[in-house]
Amino acid sequence: MKRFLYLLIILAAIGIVVAAGFFLQYRSEPATQQPEEQPTGDTLPIALSPSFEVPPATQDEPAATELLAKPVALGNGLRVLSPRPTHAFAVRADSSLLLAGPDGTISELRGTTLNTLSPTVIANIQSISFSFDASKILAVFGDRSEPQVALFDVKSKTWQPFPAPATSAAWSPNDLRVAYLSQKNGVVALNTLNIADAKAKPQELARVRFADVTLAWNSPDQILLQERASGMAAASAWNWDIKKKALILFAEDQRGFETRWLPNTANGLAFVAGERGYGGSLLLISPQGDVRETFSFLTLPEKCAFASYTLSPLGKATTSTPAVSSLVCAVPRDSAALESVILPDAYRKRAVFTTDDFYEIDLATGATRTVLADPGQSLDATKVTVSGDMLYFINRYDQKLYSLTLK
Repeated sequence: MKRFLYLLIILAAIGIVVAAGFFLQYRSEPATQQPEEQPTGDTLPIALSPSFEVPPATQDEPAATELLAKPVALGNGLRVLSPRPTHAFAVRADSSLLLAGPDGTISELRGTTLNTLSPTVIANIQSISFSFDASKILAVFGDRSEPQVALFDVKSKTWQPFPAPATSAAWSPNDLRVAYLSQKNGVVALNTLNIADAKAKPQELARVRFADVTLAWNSPDQILLQERASGMAAASAWNWDIKKKALILFAEDQRGFETRWLPNTANGLAFVAGERGYGGSLLLISPQGDVRETFSFLTLPEKCAFASYTLSPLGKATTSTPAVSSLVCAVPRDSAALESVILPDAYRKRAVFTTDDFYEIDLATGATRTVLADPGQSLDATKVTVSGDMLYFINRYDQKLYSLTLK
């Protein structure tokens, strides 16, 4: 019995010594601190809400906001203008450009200087559009079922929430009004709001019964409401005539139907998918929906732009005679690339890419000339825009902004 007690005492003493050692070691070592998580990049992603306002960009860090952007010449008048990916852009009256990145950041390209106007990152961008004078930018983003809309003021370099709830929005072609759709208790309303007047209130134009529509302000007096395009289902479109205060059928039961409207033109472009949604046709249309011409080549409206300058016999741009309207298009070299897929769905989902050449069509005479057909270049042009004798586009292969001289 005594031996058993001695053994217990010895074990207890050993336990006390071990516990004391652990205690002293813990006291002597500093507590390990977890490093604070640092944000990546210069800004944090945000989701705008009616109560949130993005602070203006600071002016005391020019080194962080400016970047040398020397154009990269690729030959034949083709250049890469910006090293940053671009989602949308606008050409201003002084030939400088505004660029919106896929992450919502806003930059200004002036000569060889790329200046960041807003580093704020916005997630899940659905669309970015510029006002007629490029002084304001409208962004639709977030969940498609409940999108958010925000406005960026280029002069003050600030974002602010759109003053009213909206599900889709479009700029007026000649002023700072915005047409937008709002929904309440299952009723969809078409409204306008004058952004230039801080005291202006929304003006309701009509109440409609459309489930999934997008807006385009196709002429000063008409707003186009269009069911979302798909080659797998027929869609229709209606014009709201502002003067007549009436909703007028624009197009009925067209597969893949989508349009593009550019400022200062009396025409628009429309795409209609072919049988069962494969391939299709490019149309020249009036703001009322009348088909003025069906083109013999196949491309999408976003790959074309109207030009208004005169070409001399040598192919040089001149202003000595009145301008003749023409159409410049990026046309896939392989027509089967679009004929064999459902449009515009496959192109929107990036399931198909094209390799384009550029052509100019005189809308008065039908004469066609080749602007660029370089087999060494891989260009899938989208959001084609013409300003003066320069053509601009985003190349889908690298998401960079390019320019092409119309010579």
